[in-house]
Amino acid sequence: MPTTVEPKPIITSIAINGRRWHQRSGGNTYHTVEVSINGEVVWTSDRTCSDDDKYWPRDMYIETAIDWLDDNDHLLGLAETRISSILWLTSTSQSSLFIEQYCRENNIELVISVIDVPRRKDL
Repeated sequence: MPTTVEPKPIITSIAINGRRWHQRSGGNTYHTVEVSINGEVVWTSDRTCSDDDKYWPRDMYIETAIDWLDDNDHLLGLAETRISSILWLTSTSQSSLFIEQYCRENNIELVISVIDVPRRKDL
């Protein structure tokens, strides 16, 4: 008997909630991120990630969320969106532009928020 695969629900909203901590002595910014789809938390990063270049904008949590969404096939066609966008800009600050454009083109409500925490253990 063939098995049936449940189709993924239509995505109507995505929320990306980041937490950042800036290490003053090393200049790095660490983050965690939580991703919700249609109001349900679907993933929380289990590790902190570092922005190793202190001159990068501090929004790597968005890139982490986009990578997870893309890797798990929640953003079909994102590669095409990135290619048609301002791909020559390498700053991670462009990550929010990619996902904003993708969500606008696919009628998906997008909410991005971040809070800065005083201690690394608060991530």
